[in-house]
Amino acid sequence: MKLNRYVICSSCDAMSPSFSETCDQCGAPLNDIPADEPTQPEQSPGQAKHFQRPTTLRLIGIWMIALPSFACTVALAAYLLMMIGSRLI
Repeated sequence: MKLNRYVICSSCDAMSPSFSETCDQCGAPLNDIPADEPTQPEQSPGQAKHFQRPTTLRLIGIWMIALPSFACTVALAAYLLMMIGSRLI
């Protein structure tokens, strides 16, 4: 059983395989951690273990999906309110 398959880069906090010498994301050199030091810092149970900022391409993709859905919802709500308002008069 292999332990510590991945190493967290100290410059960009990305996970890289432990056998590589440089980070896959930023290219920074990965330092070897001595065996007597813990590989994972102690964290509270509610705290996330790893966070990586989303890339620009992912953010654009999310907006391409979410913005038209939101715009259609607003347009449908306005249309329904106009139809209900015209029936009451």
